[in-house]
Amino acid sequence: MIKCAASRPFDLIVMKEGYVAALELKALGADVDPEQRERQIRLASDAGIDFLMLRQAEGGKVSVFAANNTDGSYYKASKLLHEVLGTYLVEGIQKAPE
Repeated sequence: MIKCAASRPFDLIVMKEGYVAALELKALGADVDPEQRERQIRLASDAGIDFLMLRQAEGGKVSVFAANNTDGSYYKASKLLHEVLGTYLVEGIQKAPE
């Protein structure tokens, strides 16, 4: 896992067993500026990696939203996030809100 500086386009880059994803982390009720989101989607797509938004949910849980999808499946992302977040992860990766 790589923590990016505040001036970088993503909060974290995660890598495991050949899988790479860019993550944007948001607190409960916070959102990403639409221009920033479009730039992040474009950068992740150009790099051929998934871009996931993790948002704090009620009760200390974490919701995951997929902003792009490079291979049609989020199996690797789901597996990795379940290993890291365990019971804090809200089930299923959802499509990012427009």
